[in-house]
Amino acid sequence: MAAVQMMCARIGMVTGEGLAAALRKKIPRPVLVAGCFALLLANTINIGADLAGMADAAGMVTGINSHIFVIFFGLGITVATVRLRYTQLAGGLKWLALVLFVYVACALYIGPDWRSVAHATLVPKMPTGREAWAALVAILGPPSARTSSSGRPRKRSKKRRCLGARRSCSDGALLRKSWPVVVWTSGWEPAFLIS
Repeated sequence: MAAVQMMCARIGMVTGEGLAAALRKKIPRPVLVAGCFALLLANTINIGADLAGMADAAGMVTGINSHIFVIFFGLGITVATVRLRYTQLAGGLKWLALVLFVYVACALYIGPDWRSVAHATLVPKMPTGREAWAALVAILGPPSARTSSSGRPRKRSKKRRCLGARRSCSDGALLRKSWPVVVWTSGWEPAFLIS
């Protein structure tokens, strides 16, 4: 997912256009429209699944019906997206991303058999059974729906673009450089909960 996001960002930097505008020059319009509708459907289902997951987690913690949290989270995210400036929203999301390190802390706290972890990492096996395949699709599937970058980037001078890129590289560098560890340990959580 990170590679596709980076590719979309680079297409936007080079062309000064979003992914949809760049694709429109290369593929027929009906194919592009069908792809956009498929992406809309996938993103809608993905957002629903994300809201349901957050609501279920909040419901487990509080004991309140999760349907209330779906409405609360949906309205809260919508209002924040519409009302807040990008810098405020991005700053808040960067701090919230630190919660992902709980996966690492949880993996270290549980103390798995590191030999088994290394073996399963280097020699993966195919899932067996319907539930295992469903878990794999749940983990790998949803982020693929977020890999489009159809928004049109602002046109900037080359000098300003480099300054912005440099500032962006230093901002949140810890999270960007440590994401492989977070992703690796987040994959352990379902296995630990099941076993």
